[in-house]
Formats: sequence, C-alpha cells, structure tokens
Amino acid sequence: MSEEPVMYIVVNKEVKMSPGKLAAQVAHSAVKASEEDNRTKWWESWYFGSYTKIILKASEFEMKELMDKYHDQLVYTRDEGRTEIPKGSLTTLAFFPLLRSEAPPELAKLKLL
Repeated sequence: MSEEPVMYIVVNKEVKMSPGKLAAQVAHSAVKASEEDNRTKWWESWYFGSYTKIILKASEFEMKELMDKYHDQLVYTRDEGRTEIPKGSLTTLAFFPLLRSEAPPELAKLKLL
C-alpha cells in the first residue's frame, strides 16, 4: 500500500478565537493550499480527492519561521478583522499536501490542536 498525502495546518495558539472562527480560519488555509498547489504529476490525482488534514498549534514566532523556510510549500491566512480579532492577525498556515515521510521536521515538534 502506498503512502497517501496529508495536509498539515498550523494554528496560531496566541490568537484567541471562538471555535467557529477557528474552524473558518482553518478552512480558509485548507482551501487556499488546495487552490494554490500547482504541482503536477502524481499529485494531480489527489488534487480533488480527500486527504487527511492534521491540525497543529504553534506560536506566531514558530509559524513565521516555517513561513520563511518553506514559503514555496505553504500558504497562510491573515484575518480581515471583520469580527473577533484585529485585522492582519496571522491565524493559520497550511502546507500543500505532501507525504508524511516528506513533512518538514519542525512539524514533529508541534502539538496537535
């Protein structure tokens, strides 16, 4: 059996969000990552398919380190400030789907949400 792709989504644990707000921010990043992942080859067969999402939590500093190092492998979401949190708040980031064996080692240090 071959390894299946996974999408890692990281939530900013320093931003206080209601459960609904948190769910919306995770969804924003997941959709963005699916839309902006323009890789080809075998990934195409998974593009519209279902794959596991793993939700992790990190500090904003840890998230920015991931964004700097893996900028071409992920997307991030900053809130528009319409409801609960200040405009521009970094809420989530999502890696393009990848194999667990190819996950950045920094993700192993983060805790599940």
